[in-house]
Amino acid sequence: MNKRAFLGLLLPVVSSLSASAEDNTRVSVTILSDGQRQTGVAVNRGYDNTVDLFDQDGNYLGTLSRSKTLAAGVYLYESHHFSGTLDFSGRIDNTFVVRNPVPSTPEDFLLQRAEERMKDGNSSGALADFNEVIRLKPESGFTLERRAYVYRSQGNKEAFLADLNQALLLYRKGGNEVESRRLQQTILSLQRYFSQGGF
Repeated sequence: MNKRAFLGLLLPVVSSLSASAEDNTRVSVTILSDGQRQTGVAVNRGYDNTVDLFDQDGNYLGTLSRSKTLAAGVYLYESHHFSGTLDFSGRIDNTFVVRNPVPSTPEDFLLQRAEERMKDGNSSGALADFNEVIRLKPESGFTLERRAYVYRSQGNKEAFLADLNQALLLYRKGGNEVESRRLQQTILSLQRYFSQGGF
């Protein structure tokens, strides 16, 4: 990861999203960072009511969870660092704002590199980075959840579900009701999907 990309995580970010009705999985993103404007993308996973934000270089910025329906097709998405509305039909301007500054820590660097390695198909490298973050911050439900998707990419269903369930326990332990509700819905959806033979 280059220095500019890493420093970009440390700047206040405001994301204004627009989307077409034909494409409800990937939407273009305008990111305002310290007065500078750049393009990016938001990815809707589809099955777990979350969106992932990426900058123009594909660097992962964060995951937001749908916490409330504001109107037909208009939703409130939240995370520890971001909060905002999203309408995939493009009827309104969608804006995400920073709730808490992103700290500059070794764990953040490792998380960022893990996401880049996942994007590049380097699951073993991503797993090593996530393992190190979990060693440094064993109470991080977010990291366990992200590591779960590495296991899924490797075909390890048992480890995938184990990490998701452990992440759910940590979210509950930390009083994170938004993430707890979102992940519980995800696990239930996955269980139904797996019962039909999917993975």
